[in-house]
Amino acid sequence: MNESRADIEREAITARIEKAATEVGSQTSFWKQVGFGIVATAINTLILIILAVGIRLSGIDFLDMLQEIGAPTELEDSTSE
Repeated sequence: MNESRADIEREAITARIEKAATEVGSQTSFWKQVGFGIVATAINTLILIILAVGIRLSGIDFLDMLQEIGAPTELEDSTSE
């Protein structure tokens, strides 16, 4: 009885180890994940460039808007003197 119990435990542990080894083996490698990250970053950058060019071609200039927001108003000019 004790012998069969030891065999059952050994088989259960072996099955868990084999399952874990299969899962680890099926995961993608580090360098493959790095490649995926580089491709994703390149796609993201390309989309941002296309958006920036499209906004600029449509006549919207965000730099001018930011400069206007940050420029002092007449009220601020008169109080600083």
